[in-house]
Amino acid sequence: MNNKTLEICIPIFNEEEVIENFFYDLLKWIDKVELKNKFKKIMIRFLNNGSTDKSLTILKKLKQKFKILEITSLKKNYGFYTSTSYLIYSSKADFVILMPSDYQIPFLSVQEALEKTILTGNSSFLVRNKSKGSSKFVLSFKKIFYKILKTISYDSIDGYFGMGVYTSKSLSVIKNYPYSPFQLRLVIPFINDNYNIIKFNELKRKAGKTSFGLTKYIIESFKLIISSQKLPTYLSIALLSFFSLITMSFLPLIVFIKFLAPTLFYPGFATLIILFFLMMSLQSIFALVILLEIKSRDGIAGLSIIRRKRPIVIENNFK
Repeated sequence: MNNKTLEICIPIFNEEEVIENFFYDLLKWIDKVELKNKFKKIMIRFLNNGSTDKSLTILKKLKQKFKILEITSLKKNYGFYTSTSYLIYSSKADFVILMPSDYQIPFLSVQEALEKTILTGNSSFLVRNKSKGSSKFVLSFKKIFYKILKTISYDSIDGYFGMGVYTSKSLSVIKNYPYSPFQLRLVIPFINDNYNIIKFNELKRKAGKTSFGLTKYIIESFKLIISSQKLPTYLSIALLSFFSLITMSFLPLIVFIKFLAPTLFYPGFATLIILFFLMMSLQSIFALVILLEIKSRDGIAGLSIIRRKRPIVIENNFK
């Protein structure tokens, strides 16, 4: 194993409160598990996803002290899936660890995934077993989110959000294509025939803004639906927006007419209005389900790699 290389990839966005402490804790972990004796070379690579705080400044200062550290900085925030997919795509080591900097994944779980990957020769996916600090509403939408993933791709894994330990062999399929941001949740399980699953109990995030709130889950879900269609993108967006708007508008109207203002309309007429709204809402829900079922599984590019009209802009590589 001494002739192999290891690259630890970490996406960041506005992590000034934790980034320096995390880096030193990462170095302590590397020494504790004696990784320097197991690998010929170790690289720690941060990707700054357009942070607007002092994250990049802190990383530059650390870079002056530690040669092991490399920095890639994007000109603006292109989203979580772009930063993670770019790190994976541009990695060069024999083994690649992808992990967040907000302490949500225990170092012990990362160590277990690395050892399992070395032992089996297969990539290991870090899969969230329990979420810490999320409201019941957000947890409920997470379940819906992963059901959407399952509908789009039967290879998707509940609780998997791209973090894990990968071999260069397992990533070679991706690297045979020109880079375009892609969903790790969909692509990585699809292209790997054999892999390990390492479940972890999520720790409470110490700080940072990379975590997914309810709004981000909704936006990400819509993006997944749109990117999986064989229909033109603009048509998918229009249909999705139209049916979602109808559903969200008519269901509250039904509640209003039925329970809050039942005397506002003549008897019988209110029932007709409610039935009309209910019919439109149900049709919209069915339409959304049909959109989910129109999947494209014609190879990796058709599955979930999203072709952007404008490429991502790398502001600088600090090596």
